[in-house]
Amino acid sequence: MQLVRAIACLPAIAVAQLPGATKEEQGPPIVIAECTLMDGCKAQQRAVTMDANWRWTHGQTCQGTGPGAQCSTSGNCYTDGTWDATMCPDPKSCAENCALEGITLDDYDNTYGVTAVPGGVELGFVRGPNVGSRLYVLEKPNKYKLFKLLNKEFTFDVDVSTLPCGLNGALYFSEMEEDGGMKDAGNKAGAKFGTGYCDAQCPHDVKFMKGESNTLEWNTSAALGKYGLCCAEVDIWEANSMATAFTMHPCTIDKTHLCKGKECGDNAKNERYDGVCDKDGCDFNSYRNGDVDFFGPGSKFTVDTTKPMTVVTQFITDDSTDEGDLIEVRRLYVQSGKVIQNSRASILGPDGGDSINEAYCAAQKRKFNDTDDFRKKGALRRTGEALRRGMTLVLSLWDDWECQMLWLDSDAGTGNHSTPGVARGPCATTTGVPADVRAQYPDASVTYYNIMYGEIGSTYTASDDAKPDKVEATGFAATASVATGPSPGDASAASESDGATGILEGISQTLLQSLGVQQKEMQAQDASGQTPVPAPVPAQGADTSAGGCAGAYQQCDGTSLSRPRCCQAGCDCKNYGDPSYSQCVPPNGAGQCPSAAQERGLVQRSSLREAAALRAGSSASRWAAPSAIVLWFSAPALLLAIAAAAVLVRARGAAWSLVWLRYEPTGMVASAE
Repeated sequence: MQLVRAIACLPAIAVAQLPGATKEEQGPPIVIAECTLMDGCKAQQRAVTMDANWRWTHGQTCQGTGPGAQCSTSGNCYTDGTWDATMCPDPKSCAENCALEGITLDDYDNTYGVTAVPGGVELGFVRGPNVGSRLYVLEKPNKYKLFKLLNKEFTFDVDVSTLPCGLNGALYFSEMEEDGGMKDAGNKAGAKFGTGYCDAQCPHDVKFMKGESNTLEWNTSAALGKYGLCCAEVDIWEANSMATAFTMHPCTIDKTHLCKGKECGDNAKNERYDGVCDKDGCDFNSYRNGDVDFFGPGSKFTVDTTKPMTVVTQFITDDSTDEGDLIEVRRLYVQSGKVIQNSRASILGPDGGDSINEAYCAAQKRKFNDTDDFRKKGALRRTGEALRRGMTLVLSLWDDWECQMLWLDSDAGTGNHSTPGVARGPCATTTGVPADVRAQYPDASVTYYNIMYGEIGSTYTASDDAKPDKVEATGFAATASVATGPSPGDASAASESDGATGILEGISQTLLQSLGVQQKEMQAQDASGQTPVPAPVPAQGADTSAGGCAGAYQQCDGTSLSRPRCCQAGCDCKNYGDPSYSQCVPPNGAGQCPSAAQERGLVQRSSLREAAALRAGSSASRWAAPSAIVLWFSAPALLLAIAAAAVLVRARGAAWSLVWLRYEPTGMVASAE
């Protein structure tokens, strides 16, 4: 009682951009796999968090500091585009008075339509007054995961079957600060609460920037403030069921930049090309590039959007190392067990190709009569520098009040539908009005899952058992308490050590499950006498130019062809059990038919033989069989070690240390950071 009286006598303390104390933040779990050609894929237990703009922003006053602080909540700081004048008289005071509230798992689902699914998340469109969502992948409870993808590939599965014209299920990378901007004195919420968003459009609608609110010159009707937040952006995937594009957006600045005036490149001021970022970017949209039958709903399309698909993006450097300059971005698809080469930009002539490179971008700008801001802002080299530093993964679903998504799936630009570059998709120019889309398709959704990244040729070739949807997401994100250390105003009864214990429990469950997978792989190997090898890696840039015959991994027979096609010399037409489809397969798993490889002077780096040799080497065998045995028999001891670590963490109280597992030559060990 004495303690209670003492706390009551403490003065109220205002701390800038507070983390909310009313609800526990419980970001949905997600499993991501990191892959190598030698060791295969290893699952990583992670979580996603909602962007700060979607969160309840309210007044909060605390007495005391740290875990014992007593906090009270007042009214909304922001309602329907308007800031509360009492709590937000100026940007600094607003950040000091207002808190970003946590979101429980139930609220993620019922309020925002975000639901965990095996290996990923489903994003619903309309849930009451909430529309769409924007999520970020966390590496640790209060840090975003930074992906460094030069000389790597990034792969995910996606289902866009219910997304109509006017919606955009977008998966992309943004060069956000790893901590969400907590280095700025006014930001005490950080990545855990989804702060620090930026992109190449230099958005003015971000409510809090650099530790202060964006209330100056606030436009209540458009919900825009004076400042913007700019950074490089790599759009891996923007799509609905009718059209898709991937786009590179370089910037002349590094990392997150708070812009004002001309450097923001505002459209309303006719300063689009005066800013620090390339807002147009260099895009690859199959429909825009002349192949109107490549992507869409139904069997007549090469990629059928009524079915889930795997999307593969490869970032090629000039010296084939992680330190080289980005020179090309390649795209592959996998659907119904078939590897599908990206469409060719036939509208651009010989410089078209099927990937984004400097020649393609220059040819596209000329053909479409677009301003070449991409080259002016540093093109692929600057984009690659952002990828080298590390970028945050964004998962989103949104509609478009400003442009009705015409730039993605309809006609946009100067001219008519037949003008080169104007037609981006088959949708009518009237179909993207947000009010109409929300009323007609409230139950639309997009699902992202099986996110994998790693060495080129290592992700989409992995076996089904190695994919994230085969690993149950428990622990880190699924616990009711996600430990981030003490924060002002945290009045939750659960302690940080309880959250750490949940992480440890989740690790132990995931470990046991992975042990079961390892045991199954060993049994399969014993039965067949062989080590499983990945599916063949298709040749990059394979074509059918040699004598009119199909190139490597192109279709050569099946129900969709009126007659069988020949394969380029050195490839055989093979069927893998599906009578509707046969592919031209090179010898020994090579990347190209020998005749095409000789003609073009190319050597495929990631051949099946090479991958199999890597997996069969001493290091690979150490991981595949012996380490699985070590792991299996050492599991009880390891679980005891985890339990002991949990007790230690509890004993440390608020000053807890997060316990991680790391791989050693003799197995897995626990370590504290």
